[in-house]
Amino acid sequence: MLGITDRYWSHHISASDEFAEILDKVIRALISPSETTFSIYSTLHVADLTQLMALKVAPSQSVALAFGPLNQKNYFGSRLNVWNYMEQTGLKQPVNSEEYQERLELVLLKAKAIARGLLALNEDEKLMAWLMNIRNQFEGSSYTLTDLVETAELFGVQVEPCLTSWLTETGVPGYVMSPLTVAQVASDELGNPKFQASVIVRNVQPVDGVIQLIYPTKAPVSDLYWLNTTRTPGIQIGANSAKRINITTPYELRQIQIDPGLSLERAPFRIRADSAPSNQRQTTTSRPFLEDSVWIPSATQQVVVDDLDEGFSVAQLEAKSDQFISATPLTWFSRNVLRIFEQDQGLAVYNGWIPGMPAEIWHRTLDVGSYGRHRKTTAIAWVPKAKPPRKVSFVANVPASATWVLEYHLPIAWSTSGYSDLTYNLAVHNDERDWHVPFDTSSEGVTNGWNSVEAFDLNAGTVTVDVLGTESRGLMFADAIRWTIVPDESEIKNIEH
Repeated sequence: MLGITDRYWSHHISASDEFAEILDKVIRALISPSETTFSIYSTLHVADLTQLMALKVAPSQSVALAFGPLNQKNYFGSRLNVWNYMEQTGLKQPVNSEEYQERLELVLLKAKAIARGLLALNEDEKLMAWLMNIRNQFEGSSYTLTDLVETAELFGVQVEPCLTSWLTETGVPGYVMSPLTVAQVASDELGNPKFQASVIVRNVQPVDGVIQLIYPTKAPVSDLYWLNTTRTPGIQIGANSAKRINITTPYELRQIQIDPGLSLERAPFRIRADSAPSNQRQTTTSRPFLEDSVWIPSATQQVVVDDLDEGFSVAQLEAKSDQFISATPLTWFSRNVLRIFEQDQGLAVYNGWIPGMPAEIWHRTLDVGSYGRHRKTTAIAWVPKAKPPRKVSFVANVPASATWVLEYHLPIAWSTSGYSDLTYNLAVHNDERDWHVPFDTSSEGVTNGWNSVEAFDLNAGTVTVDVLGTESRGLMFADAIRWTIVPDESEIKNIEH
């Protein structure tokens, strides 16, 4: 049975010249983003009746699970090593015979990302009119990238950066963000209050990016679950530049989800406002939705160690598995579940049900509310009883001898798992001095995000925070720690005067 993209596109027209290998795949993803098409690649690795590749793992190790053909193909095609390869490899680089699978996976993943970028930046009607014109103009023949770009201009379709730098350049965008702030602004014509949430997003890479912001359409009952959401149009952020984004709502918007598209972040994540709404005057005019900005993150007296940093380590063996080829298709005799083993900097990736996690072993997982300079991940371990799991260490270097406050970051998964009200046993070591500190996550005021633990008088140099275990069974998180210097009294007086 032919899919819609075959009937509409593939049997009428094909790409040629430079980037031909990816252009047809981009168009197919634009026409039918959810269609699962046949390919030898998906047949070998993913398809229900013909899948031959399998994983051999120890009982104590975990694998990521994917159900359903579309989810399975998407998950397999966006594995960590595919992303890693794409971030380091451009489409213009030559390919040798040993890299054909890596090249195919790069093309498939990047084609989907380019299509999503085009869909974010343009109205569906304009895109379809553009594609229809291309098909009719070159039916029975071939088209080139130049044909796509020139025709797009006639139909008002924005193709930058999706069909320009994302094709020609090596690397992907990456972002840093200012804190999310909320201000009350002038009321509407009926006197109803309005608020404006603002964030500045800076692209710190030499490749343009496209992002979208997602937020609750109405004031949410819970900060964690949004029933209805609004998605902004795509926002292009140039290489090494910044945009200020202002969202006006009839309620205080305390959290926003960022969809970073093709980027070092790789997956959507949330930011939240930690301060109360400012500017309570009801006469302040709303700022426009989008503004240019020259904002650059300023240096702070803080030292952060994330679970992806070199200063993070776990005292357990590196996760490993073997892959084998089955003599018969795997799902002839079992349920169609795609099992993928992934290792992320030494830790096995876990995406399943928490009680099914192998006990007493640290894994790594994505979480929309985790801390991360780009990728938002957290280390996670299921502790079945009051027994310490493998030790986790965060090693930092504080630049000055002073009083420093230790903070511990908890991801959103901490507040949703139902197994997380634990007391963490922490050990702090600095210059031959040791402190043993409990961090009670069930205490009042502890929340997902940064939480103050205790202040320490530290000497300049290396300081280590060890996460040793917990007082009871449950789910532990090792996401990030932060050291913030406490100004001395003389510095405070200088600031005041």
